[in-house]
Amino acid sequence: MISHSLQKKVLSACQAWRLLSSVVFHGVCMFCSLILALLRIPFAGQENCAGVEFFEGHVTHTRSHEASHAFKYPVRMALVDLDTPPDWWKEEPIPRLSAKEVREALGVTSSRVRVLTTPSSAGYHQNPIQIYYCGDEKLHDQGICEVTNTPWNHHVFFVFDRRGAELPKPLHVSPLMDLQHRWQIRASDPSSEILEVSVDVLPGLERGSDSPPIFRAHLRLKRSPMLRARAERAGSLRMLWEYGFQPQRTAVRIYVNAIKLLRALGST
Repeated sequence: MISHSLQKKVLSACQAWRLLSSVVFHGVCMFCSLILALLRIPFAGQENCAGVEFFEGHVTHTRSHEASHAFKYPVRMALVDLDTPPDWWKEEPIPRLSAKEVREALGVTSSRVRVLTTPSSAGYHQNPIQIYYCGDEKLHDQGICEVTNTPWNHHVFFVFDRRGAELPKPLHVSPLMDLQHRWQIRASDPSSEILEVSVDVLPGLERGSDSPPIFRAHLRLKRSPMLRARAERAGSLRMLWEYGFQPQRTAVRIYVNAIKLLRALGST
């Protein structure tokens, strides 16, 4: 019989090998895609796809639980019309909810359905949070939120009031915050010039319902001047430099900030 400790070592080695092979594979794909994107700039025009609008801005995280930690970085996201998505949507490596599924979940029979998401790049995807909208706030104040954790890729969907909703935490996003905490989520009207999404993590009710947040994430975006082009196909070196390969950048930032947080916890 194989001992339990040996089984754990074998499992850890397999997980490490899987992670390493994934990093190498996606790294090679990204390098090849980068070369193609650079070669495309002087020869190809700007992509102009119907069914999508791109927004640019920043995401900020501020944490006060156990150790103080904060960061801010630029992001570029797509607001995709799920009834008439762009041509590249069918090439996405992961499925999203369909317009029909969103309407059924929200109990409506019509209205335009859109999702705020980060498109994949070089076959890689990374979407910590996605928001599904049905109509605008004047018609429907409910939306659907999809949250995915890293590196486990577990995800949950839930309906929420976009004006502000509080709910029990349904998923481990950070292993340093337990499931006794609560989430408070708000999302602005998708038809406005500024898109905002905020997620506050509140302590458990045993500390009182009026306790301040122990973690805050805030996304603030405005319409991109290159409204219908992915960064890698915008025909712009500046756009490629600032926003190209967004999923890969997000993954690196997640791991880098996790290491910084663990070091801060170790020094307290």
